[in-house]
Amino acid sequence: SSSDLLPKKNCSGLGISLTSSDMKTDAKNSFSFSEMAESSLSASLSSHITSLELNANKIVSIKNNIVSELKNLKELYMDQNGYYSNPCGKTFEKEDEAFVALTNLTVLSLSYNNLIREPLNLPSSLRELYLGFNKITRISQGDFNELVNLHLLDLSRNCPRCCNAPFPCEPCIINSSIQIHQFAFQNLKKLKILVLTSTSLTSVPAIWLQNMTQLKALHLAFNYLQNEIASGLKTALQEGCGGEPVSLG
Repeated sequence: SSSDLLPKKNCSGLGISLTSSDMKTDAKNSFSFSEMAESSLSASLSSHITSLELNANKIVSIKNNIVSELKNLKELYMDQNGYYSNPCGKTFEKEDEAFVALTNLTVLSLSYNNLIREPLNLPSSLRELYLGFNKITRISQGDFNELVNLHLLDLSRNCPRCCNAPFPCEPCIINSSIQIHQFAFQNLKKLKILVLTSTSLTSVPAIWLQNMTQLKALHLAFNYLQNEIASGLKTALQEGCGGEPVSLG
């Protein structure tokens, strides 16, 4: 039931300690850590790993030296370290240079983490970035400028539409939508999938998509776009995407 997802009133253990003895490894150089809660975050990881899962912990910060030595890392999953499971509502934070050295990273997932803004200084190698189910209220012009190889961007359920939501839901102030600068996506020329599901949008300016000539799917469910759809949203979006067909979901 939805009540099972609500935060428990217990603010202890908002951290995690990672050591080599905690590793779960497989033949594909993948490591997984789950359901651990200690007092600090430290890591002893082999530099040859290519996939790292830190899901469903209570990580609330990432220091510059935690994963910076993982030069071969291609996939990093750090979902569900906040939101429902974080009873204190503490914001997930990363230091400015935490991911900069991961020049082979192609997938970064930071959903369900109480993020209040998108992380900056991400490597340009990224192809998939998942930021859904956070508390991001604003996307500024330069936030994604370096992500020129991005194929998928998920911003879903930031400023969610909470009416009849099948999950614990906290809307933005006065049910406002996520605020996206008109040129926030201008460098995402290789983007194929953009997910803006349940972000309380009332309009989708074509200028957001004017450089996305490879866009194939735009997810807009659970927004306030009835008038936009009625007035020819699909046609406007196709004009903004170089005239190519775009799947709306």
